[in-house]
Amino acid sequence: MRGLRATLYHTEGKEVEVVTRLEEADRATLEKLRKIAFILPDRRVVQLEQVATLEPALGPSKIWRKDKQRMIQVSANRGRYSLGEAFARTHQAIADLPIPQDYYWRFGENYSKTLETGAQLRVAGLISLALVLLVMGALFESFSQPFVVLMTALPSTLGAAVLLAGSGQSMNVGAWMGVIFLAGIVVNNGIILVDETNRLLGQGRGLFRSVVAGSLSRLRPIAMTSMTTILGLLPMALSRTEESSLWAPMALIAIGGMTVNALVTPLVGPAIYMANQDVIRFFRLIFVRKPAISSREETVS
Repeated sequence: MRGLRATLYHTEGKEVEVVTRLEEADRATLEKLRKIAFILPDRRVVQLEQVATLEPALGPSKIWRKDKQRMIQVSANRGRYSLGEAFARTHQAIADLPIPQDYYWRFGENYSKTLETGAQLRVAGLISLALVLLVMGALFESFSQPFVVLMTALPSTLGAAVLLAGSGQSMNVGAWMGVIFLAGIVVNNGIILVDETNRLLGQGRGLFRSVVAGSLSRLRPIAMTSMTTILGLLPMALSRTEESSLWAPMALIAIGGMTVNALVTPLVGPAIYMANQDVIRFFRLIFVRKPAISSREETVS
């Protein structure tokens, strides 16, 4: 009927496909098809109507196979739902359906790719966090101050989670991209604060005055940079198109995290910085001993 490729004809550097099939007149009607003749190995001629019954009926226009098994593919537009929500709703709808014996269902390749991408993004998030800590350690020339910045940035995760849950979005691939994006941004405010405090301490000011002055002087830059980024992400977060199921969670994660970080950093950052200095001073008193003064040395009061 449709024909099969018999060979490839090569001419002038081109390949022409040669298809073998019945003439159109021999396959135009059902009666013509019944008269199709086959030559058996013993040279007998048998017509198709002798070994098969041909009747018009409804059936699939194409037969799909995967792994040598017949299959039916069902697809749909997921609209505003993310891939994770679409998979969950589909699983809930199909779970109670009576499935005949030797039949089964499973999600397509998008499902496995989504799981794989989510796992890769989680690993990428951990790697990005480690790289941020290494860069801050090299910048501050300190082992403890990168963790001061990290502790200052931790409350941003609460704001990101609350805003994402309040908007009804799920933790999909776009949300994990937002986490990686947020990890590189929220530390900026902490870096600005710690760097300014270190500069004031280097000028000979006391710890408390340096922390307070550094926090007040960096309050406006932190607010301005955070506000401009948040306003730039608002159109993406408010979008309700089909593509927004990927980008909206990323924008919501960034907006929620940056909002909380901008409000908390000027308040919590100085307290964490002073606590870190107290811990360093405590360990210095324990492990760094001053050399004892010899009784023979003359002391001057």
